[in-house]
Amino acid sequence: MEIYNTQIDTRLMAELIARPRVAISADGAWKHAKTTLAAVAALRAAGVARRVLVVANKMDLCLWRDASVVGVEGPPKERLVALAGGDGVYAISMASIAWLAREWHGPGFDTIIIDRVPGRKSAAWQVLCGICRAAARVVILDDVPDAQELWGRVYLLDGGQRLGETIDDYRDRWFVPAVYHEGYVWDWRPIKGADRIIADAVRDVCIRVRVKEG
Repeated sequence: MEIYNTQIDTRLMAELIARPRVAISADGAWKHAKTTLAAVAALRAAGVARRVLVVANKMDLCLWRDASVVGVEGPPKERLVALAGGDGVYAISMASIAWLAREWHGPGFDTIIIDRVPGRKSAAWQVLCGICRAAARVVILDDVPDAQELWGRVYLLDGGQRLGETIDDYRDRWFVPAVYHEGYVWDWRPIKGADRIIADAVRDVCIRVRVKEG
């Protein structure tokens, strides 16, 4: 999808509202937090979203500071008090997501927004798998992924329906080893035609935006 920079926020807000599970990757700058919060406000007004959780790295949380967002910060007791506020939009750091899954036993979240997906081998990614599985809507905002990163993002959206239930399933189907080191595969390359097949498989949940001047 190519979008002029003067249209990007309006176009992507419409996509965020229309698609219950979507990953957006942009080749250029856009006001991703402001636009996503505007989409969330529209969804909440329509009764589609009630409890929304934004998960971001600590240094990116400042982008989500807004009068409509409750920060889940501070000591554990303060975080629990913040989470008990009822319906609304909550923002928590990626470093605290495992704590949330372990310690919060109140109402869950119907909408999850992930600002930069952690690596699939991380504890945070494992926790997000469970949280996203239970949510009705999932939004992923990140840079354009390489072929190996794509599987981890799409898995958070569909639990393995499109690209395979494991990274090994994904690689066995569309890749061959490209670089070996001491008997281990260090890199993979796609088989002929795999890029097009993979792109078609995730077209309904992944949007790659090329921002044009104008």
